[in-house]
Amino acid sequence: MKSMIKKFLAFSAITVLLAGCASQDTQVLQDKNKSLEQQLTSANSEIRQLKQTESELRDTIGELRQTANVLTTEKTSRVEESSSLRGQVRKFVQNNIDNLKSFMVQGNILDYVGSELVPRAKLDKGPIFIVDFANAMPSDGVLTGVGGNFTKPGMVTVKVLHPVEGQHVVTWESKPLEVTAVGKQQVQFPVSVGVEKGDIVGYYFASTPNVGYDVSTGDTLYADADVALGATVSKVFMSGATERRAYSLGVYGLLDTNN
Repeated sequence: MKSMIKKFLAFSAITVLLAGCASQDTQVLQDKNKSLEQQLTSANSEIRQLKQTESELRDTIGELRQTANVLTTEKTSRVEESSSLRGQVRKFVQNNIDNLKSFMVQGNILDYVGSELVPRAKLDKGPIFIVDFANAMPSDGVLTGVGGNFTKPGMVTVKVLHPVEGQHVVTWESKPLEVTAVGKQQVQFPVSVGVEKGDIVGYYFASTPNVGYDVSTGDTLYADADVALGATVSKVFMSGATERRAYSLGVYGLLDTNN
């Protein structure tokens, strides 16, 4: 009997102990669940805020894109208007320049740099590149054309050479210019060219030249081959130093008399 009572008491103690542990575990789980629920609520709140922020950002991006499209359209319109206006101004200025050049040519009031345009006895027999070292630009200005005393119709290319450290660099050249008549003639450049004081002028004849020359009165040197734009020309590599040639060639333009 006593043994059964002991067993019963032991069982009861164990039961009470297990019940107590179970109660503690249940409380821990409840606390964890409550904490997780709070975290979930907080996360859901943050998600809602993020979604709202995303929506606001999308609206802002849409507005910015719309603004950018409007600005692009306005800019394109202004560029088109500006380009059109610049084109009209350039055309107006060019027309006035052309009229002014024609007026000056007809009135014989352009400045001239070169040898006298008189008939000369000697003629070259083949293609030649010549440089007039005797007639450098006396001042800055603009060249509008070439003049010469021509023996026959033909073509001539005009080049501007700029002095650099004792040599000369070809800084500009015209397209081949057509001379259609004989005698004293002027041919206008399609586009005027600016020159600086000290620049000199070269001429290239791709076939037999149609301009005569004399000796002992000038300082024109020559070479058999053409010289390209950007090339350097040195007097020591050219012929004719002892001949002192003078060709009936020169250029016309508007030079700064105050320079």
